Amino acid sequence: MYIGVDIGGSKILVVAGDASYRIVRQAKVETPDTAEQGMIEIIHLAEQVAAGKKVKAIGVAAPGPVDRARGRLFDTPPRNLKWGPLDIGHQLTNHFQAPVAVEHDASAAALAEAVIGAAKGKRNVLYVTISTGVGMAVVTDGEIYHGAHDTESATLYIDQGGRSQEFEEVVSGRALKRRFGKYGYQITDPKIWDTYAADLALGLHDLITVLSPEIVVIGGGVGVHLDRFHDFLVAHLKTMKSMYPLPPIIGAKYIETGTAYGALILASRLKSQ
Repeated sequence: MYIGVDIGGSKILVVAGDASYRIVRQAKVETPDTAEQGMIEIIHLAEQVAAGKKVKAIGVAAPGPVDRARGRLFDTPPRNLKWGPLDIGHQLTNHFQAPVAVEHDASAAALAEAVIGAAKGKRNVLYVTISTGVGMAVVTDGEIYHGAHDTESATLYIDQGGRSQEFEEVVSGRALKRRFGKYGYQITDPKIWDTYAADLALGLHDLITVLSPEIVVIGGGVGVHLDRFHDFLVAHLKTMKSMYPLPPIIGAKYIETGTAYGALILASRLKSQ
């Protein structure tokens, strides 16, 4: 049995599955305030979904930054998770006697979309998640591209309204509510979505130009509403000069479970002890 752990700001989702990435059981709890209590909950949930079967390997996905080599979570941005550093890999390995992979949550979700999701069969995938914040990841030939550190999009700078601002501060779900007074699901005015898409296109154009993806997958709580602003987004992107054709821009297949699926895929690629 392989275990995937998705540590989010509001919930911890733990899934059990097989080598074919089929989830057979899952359980979740609200994310505790402390890392210590979170560790207790993760172990309990993993035991629950394993249902007495041997745990072969565990994949953990959490808001970054993460230390993959040591299996540690660092201090995370307060808007994402209020935990301090946690040696989660060491503790899970000791408890289950199984290898553990620790990954950034956006990278795990991107892996799921590239391997079994909306971008299955594509070699070069750019994944952008737009929720409370903004994250991104790149998957090439089924492997996550990390670079020297995690890839990052939130702190890209774009020119919005004559001011240079961080991408996340303009297009995140939090920014959407601040700017327009509504959450994504409440917005029905096409003019608002057009305005939003114009700003999103600025940052997305830079990412596409530099990374040259074969396909772009949009996920997250705002990404759920892609059908409302997709045509506006494409129209704005087409007005920008580009040497190459615009890649397809599609919605993610897995919104709630994508990160957990990605963690499960990482676990299945580890060698059991």
